[in-house]
Order: sequence, then C-alpha cells, then structure tokens
Amino acid sequence: AIEVYNKALKVSSENIEVLTEKANTFLEMGNIDMAIRLYKRVIEIEERFPRAYEGLGKAYEQVDDMKEAKKNYLKVMELEPHNVRACFNIGVLHQKEGSYENAKTYFDIGIKINNKFTKNYLGLAENYEAQKKPEEALKVYRQALTVHPKQTSLYLTTGNFCLKHNLLHEAEEMFSKAIDIDEKHIHLYNRLGIALRKQSKYKEAIENYDKALKIKPDDAVLYYNQAKALFYSRKELDATDILNKAFNVDPDLKTKFKKDKYFSKLRTKHPAKFNF
Repeated sequence: AIEVYNKALKVSSENIEVLTEKANTFLEMGNIDMAIRLYKRVIEIEERFPRAYEGLGKAYEQVDDMKEAKKNYLKVMELEPHNVRACFNIGVLHQKEGSYENAKTYFDIGIKINNKFTKNYLGLAENYEAQKKPEEALKVYRQALTVHPKQTSLYLTTGNFCLKHNLLHEAEEMFSKAIDIDEKHIHLYNRLGIALRKQSKYKEAIENYDKALKIKPDDAVLYYNQAKALFYSRKELDATDILNKAFNVDPDLKTKFKKDKYFSKLRTKHPAKFNF
C-alpha cells in the first residue's frame, strides 16, 4: 500500500487525500512517528482538513499524549461541528482522565447530533459504570436499544454488562430478546444459560443448552456449561456424562474444571466417571 501511495505522490506530491491515506497506513502499522509527520505535512498544505486532525488525535492517543490527542479531536469538532466520532473520542479521553462530567457532556452532544451512532451510548454507559453507577448505565443501554431494537450485538453487550453486575433478571431479558432476533447465535444461548443458572433456574438453563446443542452439537463450551447447570440441580451423574462429552471435544476444558473449586467436587465424588 505504501508503494502505491508513493507512486501517486510522484504524480502529485501535495495530494492531501493520498498523504492522509499513507499516514493512516503507517498508523495501522504502528509507525506512529511517521504517521504524525505525514498528518502534520497535510495540515501544512491544507490547515482545514479534518481527517488529518482526526488521524493526529488517534496517533497521539496511541502514545498516551492525551493533551495533544484532545486538542486535535477538538479541532475536528471546530471544522465539523456535527462529527459524532469526534464527540466520542473526546468523551473517551475525558473518561480516561477521570473527568466523568466532561466525558458525559461530549457523549450527550454526540447522541443529540445523531442518536443512531451507537458508540456514544456505549461510551456514556461505560462512563456511568466507571463511576459505579450500573443502574444509570443500564438506562443508557436501554435507550440505545430503543433506537436499535434489532441490533443483536447491542443486546449481547447489554446482557454481558448485566451479568457482570449481577443484574441477572435483566441479563436474561437481554439474551432472550437477542435470541428472538437471531435463533442461530450460539453465544447468546450460552450467556442466557449462565444467567438462568445464576438465578437457580436450572431446568430452564438445561433446556436452553439443549436448544443450542441441536444447532451446534459439537460445542464443548455448551456441554460444559450444561453440565454445570445439571450439577447445581443435583443431577450429578447426568452432569458427569455431559462433562465427559465436553472433554472429548475439547480436552483443555479439564484445566478449567480442575480450577473450579466447587464444580470439581464432582470428580472427587464420582472418580470412576473420569479418566484423568
């Protein structure tokens, strides 16, 4: 790619589009110094070119120069007041610095400019999470889902957030709604099963894993987590049978099993059922 850009620059050495793409390539390669040099060259040619400032912001952010990164992202907003990506980037920088109110301001601005740009919702939710306000974060996730009611990945993100903060009923709700949208998404079944098990809904969890295993009958993680639900529901012999299916598909799960101080009691109680 660099060679192609160099050929183009031989024809037009001050083509800001080509110079910016070349800088972007160096940035992706991890050559930050060269990327910064090229972005600055673009600005020398055309000082009102927002893509160069955006690139500089990313470059300085990668070397943890938050002051310069913020300065360049703010320049993008000066040139493009409706740039929701710049709002998000500035919000993230403030959040990293612990300036949660300033971060919220920029995420809110981004949402107001374009409520379909998901990243500003995610940034705002993470901002509340960083302040140990999970209920407020969940409100933001729900707000995003009203705008994107069919976005499976957003339900998954929200469900994982709920699991992390022990909002189990809400996690169940999110994963269930996502499965209604995409019935073939195995990971959703797995996460739903965990949410159900943690609520002691063992029967529902086991049935959920059965549905998933009909779609993907060779998934070791599904077998493993179904065995765990069986174990907690005191169906220990059934759990050992399913667990061995998991080990047959993925022997590395034996290590995970051994580290689980509670689940691994199954091996102590039924040693004849295990061949390791």
